Amino acid sequence: MKRLRVLHKGHIAHTPYHYLLLLLIAFLLGYPFFVGSAIGRETLGGFILAVLVLGVFSATRTKLLRVIAVAIAAPAYLLLILYFTSGDERLFYIAGIGMLVALAFTLGNVLAYVLHRGPVTEDRIAAAICGYLLIGILWAAFYAFVDVMTPGAFIAVVGERAGHYYEFIYFSFTTLTTTGYGDIAPVSFHARALANAEQLIGIFYIALLIARLTGLYQSTRGVSGE
Repeated sequence: MKRLRVLHKGHIAHTPYHYLLLLLIAFLLGYPFFVGSAIGRETLGGFILAVLVLGVFSATRTKLLRVIAVAIAAPAYLLLILYFTSGDERLFYIAGIGMLVALAFTLGNVLAYVLHRGPVTEDRIAAAICGYLLIGILWAAFYAFVDVMTPGAFIAVVGERAGHYYEFIYFSFTTLTTTGYGDIAPVSFHARALANAEQLIGIFYIALLIARLTGLYQSTRGVSGE
């Protein structure tokens, strides 16, 4: 039993991004089943909090950054819970800004880990995928913020818009992957600028990431003498 605990502990220490990747996939596939109720939205908020904390804890061993991550994410989540119970719109705006900052902070730490010099491991590849998914989730928060600050910044070309953050997750990933179904369209200048930026990031992320990982792999082979 002791040996199993040691092996399990070592596995977690060496593959943290596998767990983050599974959590992100579970969130992206599962959120449609939870958005219909307040309890479900609170559960999704817990998912986002776990993503934020696990992302920074995976990317760094620095205690200061871990404390900063929790200090940013936890109050935002608590404000989100208070909003669901009280309905005060001001709490929603403050919590949204806090979540946006926390997502950006987490993404920055993930990308720093991916691009840092070192061997190309399975965990680094998983982190690269996590970075791509986090870009989509972060940009959804940007879109939701613009939609709140500028009503009518997005229109529904087909059907009716629900007008909440989780709708923008769908729009964000269709933009990031340049799929562009066209059922939701940005019409304000700020919304279009954000969409253009995400399209460019989606293209350059893949190109630059492959080049960087290839360079790291070649460097590792050169050092090992293969």
